[in-house]
Amino acid sequence: MTNKNAGIDGSTHHTKKGCVDKLKKMSDYVDNDLDNVAKKSFDDHLANCPPCLMVLKSLRKTLEIFKTDKTPELPKNLANELKEKILHKTDGGR
Repeated sequence: MTNKNAGIDGSTHHTKKGCVDKLKKMSDYVDNDLDNVAKKSFDDHLANCPPCLMVLKSLRKTLEIFKTDKTPELPKNLANELKEKILHKTDGGR
């Protein structure tokens, strides 16, 4: 019988709750807003938890894309058309 909370190596060091706790603080970790003890705990967790490490890498990649990717401006006629449709569907189009 396998343990649902077991890691890839079969250890139960990291539980679902442990991962959920880390995921809740992932942005603090990325922003370097954790104290030394919390950061060490996070680093230890990531060293033994491939799923959380994958989430971290994905988050960092997403942030990198948003920092470097410039959103193109909509053509004026399309922007005006969208604005009119939104106003028509909401109270602003009375």
